[in-house]
Amino acid sequence: MAAKLIDSFTWSAPLVALAFTLAPASAVAGPPQLSFDSWNGDNNVSTRPASHSPGSHITVANETETLASVAVRVDLNIGGSLKFVVFRHVDDNQHELIYVSQPKFFADDGMSWKQSNVFTLELPPGNYDIGAIASVGGDWQFDYVPASIGNFSSQVKNPNFANYPLPNIEGHHTSDAAVRLYVINPICGDGVVEGNEVCDDNNHNNSDGCLDTCVPASCGDAQVWVGHEDCDDANDNNHDACLNTCEVASCGDGFTWVGHEDCDDANDNNHDICLNTCVEASCGDGYVGPGEGCDDANFEDDDGCSNTCVAASCGDGIVQLDEACDDANMVDDDDCTNACTAPTCGDGIVQAAEGCDDANGVNDDDCTNMCTTPACGDGIVQDSEACDDGNREPGDECTNDCGSPSCGDGIIQAGEACDDGNQVEDDACTNMCAAPTCGDGIVQPGETCDDGNTDDGDGCGFDCTLEGDESGGGGDGETGGETGDGPAAHNEDGCHCSSDDERRRGAPLLVFGLGLAAMIRRRWR
Repeated sequence: MAAKLIDSFTWSAPLVALAFTLAPASAVAGPPQLSFDSWNGDNNVSTRPASHSPGSHITVANETETLASVAVRVDLNIGGSLKFVVFRHVDDNQHELIYVSQPKFFADDGMSWKQSNVFTLELPPGNYDIGAIASVGGDWQFDYVPASIGNFSSQVKNPNFANYPLPNIEGHHTSDAAVRLYVINPICGDGVVEGNEVCDDNNHNNSDGCLDTCVPASCGDAQVWVGHEDCDDANDNNHDACLNTCEVASCGDGFTWVGHEDCDDANDNNHDICLNTCVEASCGDGYVGPGEGCDDANFEDDDGCSNTCVAASCGDGIVQLDEACDDANMVDDDDCTNACTAPTCGDGIVQAAEGCDDANGVNDDDCTNMCTTPACGDGIVQDSEACDDGNREPGDECTNDCGSPSCGDGIIQAGEACDDGNQVEDDACTNMCAAPTCGDGIVQPGETCDDGNTDDGDGCGFDCTLEGDESGGGGDGETGGETGDGPAAHNEDGCHCSSDDERRRGAPLLVFGLGLAAMIRRRWR
């Protein structure tokens, strides 16, 4: 299996020669998982086994290991380039080149040791050699002189080297062309950012900006960054107590906190379907929401807003405080009007028990204030009535046909002896509604005269007979007259004597005068 490049960067700080520390994939107790053999070259060593390529030999056992910040240095003080190479042992005589880095260029700076780029690798279990290839004159070279860097005779057999020219057998001055392996294992918490560390704040406090794993604090890492995060539950669920923004869930954040909120619409409008308390709007919550005409937050049905949050109105079947009734129909002449008032005389609506209703306070028009059709005897004097005493009793001051009582109306009223309803004067009832009697000035049957009094000596006696009307008559006043001439005329003693002819001539005038006087007296009563 090929090595896996994890990270790469240029190491600029000085490195100690042959410093090696492994960062195991999982730190577990037990025997070492990796052995290290570094050979720097020695003129006293005549040969090096062909199974070892230039550089350092590494054995990885049991499981994949991570080599953090690996670099090599080569004793080479001329200008050129340096590549980092990794070989895997196929067998003792074959080495598979599994990784070649990009070249690192350097100038002839008078320094003998040149360092390659720095990398972090993952190596599966196996045997590996890590080394370097230098370039001279544009060709990639490596020294395989046994006395200087090891036996590379196996290169001819290794197909991975087939494309490289023969190595430069010339050593570098008198020094060994040694390849040294540098493995830098960063220590998180030492205050130095190195290797695969992004930060290192020299502490193990997971509540600041750098975790104890030397990565920056971030929302979702399960650590609450003090001053920046309110919470951190390391999940992507926005419906629990901690949002994905590491803020504590609250009403109005736009996310419904399960078990605590019914809804959350992230606004301050209490008249939509979700209140500012994150409770779903409902009738009785005190806020007029969608579909509601009102909401007074109580369960009083007769206070202007029903328990179904409908504004009270006449005809809804609920008797409100300002309504006398509400029968929920549009029938105006039943026990409750369409204005939700109890029916009453004067409301302009003719109810079943009313003959009329003109909605005014005028009693003597076509409809009384009792909502009855005007009629004689109702006690209300209408335009066509002279009076109305509210009864049907005859003989009082108002007739049963609501006329003023008068002599001749055929009704015997108080003060009348009779009333025969005619204008015949000399019948059984006079035109003065009095029983005929001598002295009333009306000559009735059986009377020969009636001078309106019962005085004697005035020509008409108290019994309404002509005075001196005796058989044989009498002489005139001067001479005594002849027998049969009637009463004597006045004489010197004051006796009024007249002849029958005179009396006959004077009687009609007397009767007329008495009658006229009686009529005048009756009209002025």
